[in-house]
Amino acid sequence: MMLALDDVSMRYGGILAVDGVTLRVERGEIRCLIGPNGAGKTTLFNIIAGAVRPTSGTIHLADREVTGLGARRLSHLGVGRKYQAPSVFDEFTVRQNLQTAADGKRAPHRLMRRDRDLPARVVEIAGEVGLEGFLGDPAGQLSHGHRQWLEIGMVLINDPQLLLLDEPTAGMTREETAATGALIRRICSARGLTAIVIEHDTSFVTALADRITVLHEGRVLLEGTAAEVEGDQEVRRVYLGMR
Repeated sequence: MMLALDDVSMRYGGILAVDGVTLRVERGEIRCLIGPNGAGKTTLFNIIAGAVRPTSGTIHLADREVTGLGARRLSHLGVGRKYQAPSVFDEFTVRQNLQTAADGKRAPHRLMRRDRDLPARVVEIAGEVGLEGFLGDPAGQLSHGHRQWLEIGMVLINDPQLLLLDEPTAGMTREETAATGALIRRICSARGLTAIVIEHDTSFVTALADRITVLHEGRVLLEGTAAEVEGDQEVRRVYLGMR
């Protein structure tokens, strides 16, 4: 088991954004979170990543309780997060962005020197995300899809065990979306990574996910395979607007 949430809730004043969520994600699994706007997906990501402390409930990461640990400590324990909007430095090259991401996780006393193997590591990561031919290019000149891939690389360079991806295909063309799905699959398979993905593109989710969790009004409405989720009438009603 990579991640276990037990009866996790998050209250903001009178608003219960996450309401008693219990979740199990196995090692090596790709889990997709779907649900209508306001379902609690981003809040749940914030809880898992340590950006906020849950009001109640417990969280275990690889058999270690991590409830309430902050984002920096969880990063060191192997949680890597990519936000929806790429947070790359446009004026930096691809190489410099990857270098900066690696420096960001190292202890302060190590910032005074460069790891001998870091240049090779940067090239390796660029190759993993399909950007080996763009290392010298400013990030601001990349296509939208390549900027998203660069940020995935910036997460990967710190060797996460659990990868959190928030709408990784937002704004992409159909071709970029398909390529990104293949990229995520390839990375997770090669590295043995566990991934949790928030996404609205149902065709992308169907092609990518091992299992899908549907959230509605802060609660788990259903968990299952793509076929099980697509065939559920309540999911079709609340998420797809169908009756």
